[in-house]
Amino acid sequence: MNMPYFRKKRTEQGTGFPFPLGMSLLFVSFLALCIFSFAVLSLLTARNAYRISRKIAEHQSAYYAASNKAEDRIAELNAKWKAAEGTGQKPPEKVSFQVEIDSGSSLSVVLETRSRTADAENDRDADTGYRITEWKVISTGKWEPETTIPVMTPGVS
Repeated sequence: MNMPYFRKKRTEQGTGFPFPLGMSLLFVSFLALCIFSFAVLSLLTARNAYRISRKIAEHQSAYYAASNKAEDRIAELNAKWKAAEGTGQKPPEKVSFQVEIDSGSSLSVVLETRSRTADAENDRDADTGYRITEWKVISTGKWEPETTIPVMTPGVS
């Protein structure tokens, strides 16, 4: 009596593979592929995060250097204004200047002179002859976005 095909024992019908693959081997292969994929993605993410953080650190260092230059300039102007007080000369009412941060941005500073008697009650820094009304970073160059994302470029970090 012939049994239907679906009722045959596994040894009789064969597996279709030249060697038997167990479920555990397939699972281990899939797990190794997943771990390798996650390792590559983690490496690429860490490398890009390092590159971006290095750019931010360079920009922050340049900003602080420009900020120090602007404060030195303000100190010079304040000394000049204090020296001019005794002679009766009036300082300019508004002074503005820019300090370059990097090739694409500058620090813009605007100072206004003030009456020492009017603002002395409202301001704890009343001995200075100026008030900073603007201190901001402005763009001086044309912004060009990065057109490619270096995912797998060897030698680029």
